[in-house]
Amino acid sequence: MRHILVLISLLLAFNYVLAQDTLYFFYANEDSTKVGVRNHKGQVLITPVQYFLYVDESKSITDETIDFEGIRAPFAGVKNSPAIPTGAVYNRNGEFLYSAQSFDNGMDYWEEGLRRFVENNKIGFVNRSGEKVIPACWGFATPFHYGYATVFEGNLYRKYDEGGEHWSIAGDTLRYLINQKGKRVFPSNTKRHPKDYFYEGKYYPYPFSYSEEETQMLSRFNVDIVGISFLFESNQYRYIYSPVQLEITERPNNYRKYHRVTVFDKNQSQTYNGEIFVDSVNKECYILDYYSNKIPLREAMMSKLIEILRTDILPETRKIAEQELKRLKSHP
Repeated sequence: MRHILVLISLLLAFNYVLAQDTLYFFYANEDSTKVGVRNHKGQVLITPVQYFLYVDESKSITDETIDFEGIRAPFAGVKNSPAIPTGAVYNRNGEFLYSAQSFDNGMDYWEEGLRRFVENNKIGFVNRSGEKVIPACWGFATPFHYGYATVFEGNLYRKYDEGGEHWSIAGDTLRYLINQKGKRVFPSNTKRHPKDYFYEGKYYPYPFSYSEEETQMLSRFNVDIVGISFLFESNQYRYIYSPVQLEITERPNNYRKYHRVTVFDKNQSQTYNGEIFVDSVNKECYILDYYSNKIPLREAMMSKLIEILRTDILPETRKIAEQELKRLKSHP
């Protein structure tokens, strides 16, 4: 009886904590386009400041942080600087955390669990919890790719192409690669690991490391690697088959209950929409469609193979695709 009471108490306490953390967007009034954030008690945590085309006030906010795109950063950027602050990101207590680097007319995208932010006209990196894991130290930086980012030092400015829409980095610059700890990494002339990163004629150390459980999780994909290759790397002319490489680029946390597995091609570039998700609870493997709907990985592979086999493809590619579809059908 005592154990049951303890269990009930723990469940009630857990539900209370969840309720305390439940947040919602709300409109300032019926005619307003300004949106704020409140908790389940109606207490306003972020006053209405942001324009949204549409938000569902009945659905709770599930992300670790709250992005307000389209508004000016709380501080001004420096004219013609490649470090361009935009928007405002808050934590779930309504406290301002950072402004992101501007990219593609919006806030910087997430790459390998990190995003660029701007502070004092410098660029650094934050994680999804809003922690500044790599301080803002550089005049410019690219997003992370295959465990590395390129950073720039010096007197930098934006050099616009003819027409004024696109720009590139100009000025007296020093550039080099850093790892996800923010440390400069020096290359080698020779490959020391089969999966070393090949960049501009040099080899950089293979950046990924895994626990035993994660290693086993990745190894389980080996049986489906041909189907995965067709799914993500077969949208070339006549569907030329090409092998792929899988790496874990994000791990589960309190808000995201999955491992994110990125699919790289033979040149160590991420394939188009190349992401597989592994549910940390039931171990389900799935991808996301354009509308963020979950599609089981096996179902997605079979659908892609059927689509490919209906097209004019090379004989050797057709043979590989037919064999893989037959295997998938025989091993549900």
